[in-house]
Amino acid sequence: MILDSTLSYKSHLEEKIGKANQGLGVMKQLKKWVSFRVLEVIYKLYVRPHLDYGDVLYHVENPTKNEVFEFSSKYNSLKKVEEVQYKAARIVTGAWKGTSMEKLYKNLGWESLNKRRIMRKLSILHETMINNHPKHLFKVLKNNLHAENSRLANQFNLKKIPCKKARYPKEFFPSTICDWNNLDVNVKNSKTKPILKRKILNIIRPKKSPYFGLFAINEVRYLTMLRLGLRPLNSHKFNYNFQNSHEFCAVCECTETTEHYLLSCPSYRLSRATMLNAISPIINTNVSPLPRTRLVSILLYVIEDISFESNTIILKEVVKYIKKSKRLDSS
Repeated sequence: MILDSTLSYKSHLEEKIGKANQGLGVMKQLKKWVSFRVLEVIYKLYVRPHLDYGDVLYHVENPTKNEVFEFSSKYNSLKKVEEVQYKAARIVTGAWKGTSMEKLYKNLGWESLNKRRIMRKLSILHETMINNHPKHLFKVLKNNLHAENSRLANQFNLKKIPCKKARYPKEFFPSTICDWNNLDVNVKNSKTKPILKRKILNIIRPKKSPYFGLFAINEVRYLTMLRLGLRPLNSHKFNYNFQNSHEFCAVCECTETTEHYLLSCPSYRLSRATMLNAISPIINTNVSPLPRTRLVSILLYVIEDISFESNTIILKEVVKYIKKSKRLDSS
């Protein structure tokens, strides 16, 4: 850890963010040659550890937050840390700058780094309580191990640490004890650290939207564009307040949404028929009469009761349709 003359972690964060950005530069070069899954592994193994290192120390808590696991921090230093993961998510998926961070993480099944830091703080607190170790932490904590009252719901609660100065509630013990007391009792009664982390990850980590057998970055990028409502469809650009943008299709003057592009626009009638005819036998039903929202969901996401291979075929047919239309190659 690096401390500057004011005992802040600014220099530490600058160094770690610098190293992480070097890793992102490598990822940008590799994306021409490897699949998005390899890029994701590279980020988690070789880039994110720089941001994880010492995170429970440099984390600054928001004492006025309304929930235990806030998605992002209000502090600029921690926003810069989150920005690194956001850039990595864009490299992995090929998403455009300006994509909603929350939607992008949800699509990838990534928890935010702010939520991740809070989980790691709670894990350390839990481990200290159940093992009475490390001794330097337990020495601080042992006077707070008694429940605040005898109600069953609060039997795992800790005594709060009195805080007179404005800075101290943001530090490890006061903030983590407060978060601990606000956890569900089913999480707090975990017998081991791995069990606790698994329960917390079930809370903070969104369910990943799979890409099945798609590997090429361009294929993943096409699908991500439609899943997250990115440009160049006119309604997407309009929603992001692009200059001189409008939301209407140039051919039929309907609102050019994802649904319109996939199911209605007359420009792609033959390609659409080919796509739907190829998909119908896979799910043993004619997909054309299905409700439009249901059909869009089938084309972009997952059908849980069919095989990996069948879902892969569906997504590949959608990508073929996108490539033939050339609409998402527009600026």
